[in-house]
Amino acid sequence: MPRSSKKTTKKTAKKTTKKSTAKAAKKTVKKVTKKVAKKVGKKSATKKSDKRALVCANDEHCFWVSDGQVLKNLEELATALKAMHKDLFTYHAKGHSNDFADWVEHVLADESCAAELRKTRSLNGAHKVVIRHLSYYA
Repeated sequence: MPRSSKKTTKKTAKKTTKKSTAKAAKKTVKKVTKKVAKKVGKKSATKKSDKRALVCANDEHCFWVSDGQVLKNLEELATALKAMHKDLFTYHAKGHSNDFADWVEHVLADESCAAELRKTRSLNGAHKVVIRHLSYYA
């Protein structure tokens, strides 16, 4: 009798172990699936909700470039920077003052773009910053 009870105990233990292992595996798969679904949902939701409307300045708050150009929004600033001469850029973004960054921050209300514009010292860098920030707008 002792042998049969040992075999029964071993069989029961193996069945219990297999069942608990299978349950644990199912739970792990469910958790991973839920996490992936949440991440995918968050990414698609943030991409849609991050887009915002392009701000256009009214006539009183346009940016007047020293060569006579009048800029109303970031798209026009990007176009102007692409064609701008280095000396003209330096005139508006010299030393500690950056007229472009001030205008973008106070009139167009894009603080992150303005902060990056303040960090850059080159015309090409400023153009890249504005182009990158335009992708955030609808």
